[in-house]
Parts: sequence; C-alpha cells; structure tokens
Amino acid sequence: MVVNLLGVLGRYENEFAYRAKSDLRLEVDPDSLFAIRNGENAEQFPGGWVEGLFLDPTFYLNTTPNVEVWFWINHYFSEGIDIIITGAWDKSMTPVITRWLDEWQISYNFVIPSGSEELADVWKAKAIYITDSLEDAKSASRNGKVFILDDDKNRGEVEGVTRVNNIWHIKLKKI
Repeated sequence: MVVNLLGVLGRYENEFAYRAKSDLRLEVDPDSLFAIRNGENAEQFPGGWVEGLFLDPTFYLNTTPNVEVWFWINHYFSEGIDIIITGAWDKSMTPVITRWLDEWQISYNFVIPSGSEELADVWKAKAIYITDSLEDAKSASRNGKVFILDDDKNRGEVEGVTRVNNIWHIKLKKI
C-alpha cells in the first residue's frame, strides 16, 4: 500500500502558516496551502519561497502527523501489509522524511519520492494508493486501486477512484 506523505499522513498546514508569518509577516490561512502549492495566490510570496520550504529539513521535522492515519498505518503494518510512504519531496529530503517517520514511530517498509524509478516498479504491482490530491489520483488510477480522502480541496470526479471521508473506511487484507 502506498500512502502520500504530505496532506494524508503529514499535516504541514500549520507549519506553513507559521513560516509565512515569521518569514514574510503574512497571515495565511493554513487550509490555503494546497491551492498555493498549485499556483493560486502565489503572487503574495517571493519567488521560490514556497519551493524553498520543501527543501528545508526543519519544515518536515516540524510537521505533525495526522493521528488517525498514523494509527491506521501502524495497525495495517502490524497485520503484515507493506507500507510505502511517498510524496513530491526532493530526493535529498528522503533521510529527513525517514527520520520524521521514525521519531513519530510511524511504521513503514519503504520511503520513496514520487517520480522515482522505484515507485514506477510499485505501480506495476497494482498497488493501493491513498492520497488527498485529485491530480495524484488521476495519474495513479491507471495503475491500481486509488482512494482519495474527501475534502473541499479535491472536488471533482476521477474514474476508478474511491472517495472516503475517513481513513478507517479503507479496509485491507493481506493476500
């Protein structure tokens, strides 16, 4: 099973808002980060500032986990389900992501940045993918079973994608 780190497992919205306030003296609604990352309202930030956050190890280390997803992952890991954590981080951040997972005691088998060759091999195996991104769901739906955590930021229909409003609605069995 493949779980998207930022947005599903990691709740980084508050860290983003804190950084905007401390670095730029901007009041930012934490829930607007998804739109900002997709280029909406980006003019309020200096060039490269948002991208720079995702290259800063402390940004990840100050992120807190989504507790429900954390417990859900550890439950299925203990049942023998392979857990792969992925996301759109720079490959150089993988040791930081691994450290964050270990510090929060979140179980996993592999940590693989999206777009890497290793993840392409996972998709060939028809993995189950859990995301909060409509764009990720669209591309992943060709490769396996996709669940999207339903919220206001990912409206729209994608063929082959199952919407859930709670991670515990996804039931897995070891095969």
